[in-house]
Amino acid sequence: MKAQSLVTDGARNLPAAGVRETKSGDAADSLVSILADAGIRINPANPEPWDIIVRDEQQFARRILSPLKNGLTELGDMYVEGIWECDDIAGYFHRCLSSGLNARFYHALPNVLQYWAGRLLNRQTRPRAARDIASHYDLGPVFEVTLDPTMAYTCAYWKEGVTNLADAQLAKYDLVCRKLLLEPGMTILDTGCGWGGFLKFAVGQYGLDHGLGVSLSKDQVALGMERCKGLPVSLVLQDYRDVEGQFDRVSSIGIFEHVGPKNHRTYCEKVHEVLKPGGLFLLHTFGNINASPTLNTPEVEWVTNHIFPGLVNPSFGQIAAAADGLFTLLDVQEFGAYYDPTLIAWHDNFVKGWPSIKHLYDESFYRKWRYYLQICAGAFRSGNFRLWQTVFGKGYEGVYQAIR
Repeated sequence: MKAQSLVTDGARNLPAAGVRETKSGDAADSLVSILADAGIRINPANPEPWDIIVRDEQQFARRILSPLKNGLTELGDMYVEGIWECDDIAGYFHRCLSSGLNARFYHALPNVLQYWAGRLLNRQTRPRAARDIASHYDLGPVFEVTLDPTMAYTCAYWKEGVTNLADAQLAKYDLVCRKLLLEPGMTILDTGCGWGGFLKFAVGQYGLDHGLGVSLSKDQVALGMERCKGLPVSLVLQDYRDVEGQFDRVSSIGIFEHVGPKNHRTYCEKVHEVLKPGGLFLLHTFGNINASPTLNTPEVEWVTNHIFPGLVNPSFGQIAAAADGLFTLLDVQEFGAYYDPTLIAWHDNFVKGWPSIKHLYDESFYRKWRYYLQICAGAFRSGNFRLWQTVFGKGYEGVYQAIR
């Protein structure tokens, strides 16, 4: 089988979905087999929503079969370029990960190079962290159309009875506040504060004396200060490593993924330094079930290349190791499955709001943003990625009652 006959225009038949790689190692049969194992077909006569419909057969066949490429990353690049289509990207990616298709690309050259770079280098130094954060979070009004009115950009809490994104994000904010046992008059530090949504909620609803938020995104700080106007909230353009002062509570909602494994301990040491004795620290982060998350798994490489440079998904073991000897572990709650509906809601908001902002971007950005939100939904749907809310205490006395 020649490469150009890998996919068809629908008038001819592909190899049967059950085809396995032949002893001759026919590359085209191999690709069809790999995708078929995940329940994904290429240009079938009667496609399911998660099947791949190829628009440029020659490009698709040549690029996906290159031994120098990471297959899942290359598929993402080709989708953005319009080489293939799919009605249900989340469903497609869910099948890729649930079937273990991603493991077929673990030893692709780009993956191996990324792995050793992560092992040997600190890829989240101060200058690089500032550049990486700005490259994503200073993208402009796309966030205002994608997110809910609180502009929360982390997993929502879809507890029983919650049916929409805005209420689910408010439920998440309130859950964090209750877990931190907030009381009037307290002070709180929010590292990676985003657009100030959590501090606005916590200070306004719980009567805190002051809230300080730090971010490396100038756009987040500027817009966040507008949104928190009139409240005792300060948002500062600052690296978490430079924070000073003493706080009754510390919240960390969605920054730990950007900290990097070389800095996990430094981050926890800084939190320990600024948290008052008897204080509580809540760490909200998504992570990987992989025991070696510094391995830049194929499904993550596309996201780090195009969406979140410097992103490294921690394992829970890394979180525990970073906190060991500094804090007492008081509570852990996992609700990664809630990221699926959160991301789908963001995707739907983005599509609906696109006409109002498309003059500021281009078509490739539209395809890239949709692909990003949907593959992440599929990844969390597969269970390969999780979301942990962990409560730590610094010299905390007594019994901490778990709150849900």
